[in-house]
Amino acid sequence: MKRYGLIAGAAGMLMITGCGGESAGGNSDSDLMHSHISGPTASGWYPLSTLMTDIWMDDIEGANITVVEGGAIGNIRDVNQGTEMLTGMAFASDFADAIEGRGSFEGDPQENIKGLAVLYPTLWNFAVLDSSPYETIEDALENGADIIPGEANDASSQTAERVFEAMGYTTEDIEANGGSVTYNATEMPTTK
Repeated sequence: MKRYGLIAGAAGMLMITGCGGESAGGNSDSDLMHSHISGPTASGWYPLSTLMTDIWMDDIEGANITVVEGGAIGNIRDVNQGTEMLTGMAFASDFADAIEGRGSFEGDPQENIKGLAVLYPTLWNFAVLDSSPYETIEDALENGADIIPGEANDASSQTAERVFEAMGYTTEDIEANGGSVTYNATEMPTTK
């Protein structure tokens, strides 16, 4: 069975930490007891977060870190608050947006965070059904494909919009070509 999967971009997965603030970034014992915000339990981030926090607790006397579920953009906001979540996972592209106050953080730069480590590159895939007539991303964007980039303003949709923009396309262009862009989809659209 022939499948078409196109790798359209890559972003690094980043470990973030809060800095400054009343409870974050100091030398108090309370900083050793905090929550680390990760991804959903079924994601790759959660077991990685559990492993990292276990190592921290083994190597840092008095550390007691609880891993909790989260999501890339929300993780940045939670760590930026510097209250309960003092470390977390995020995509590098979202982290850059947060620092600059753009994308999902338009007008609200997150100034209380810093990168701790880049852990691994993550690939963004553009996939179509085996029966699809589309052989390239351009085919899909120019010939009326129904695009489902993920939840509006989440890491996946932000990455999709960046990739399309780099290729010279906007959501409006896709719709003008007879396609659609659907966020929060629970069903796959009918194949054209």
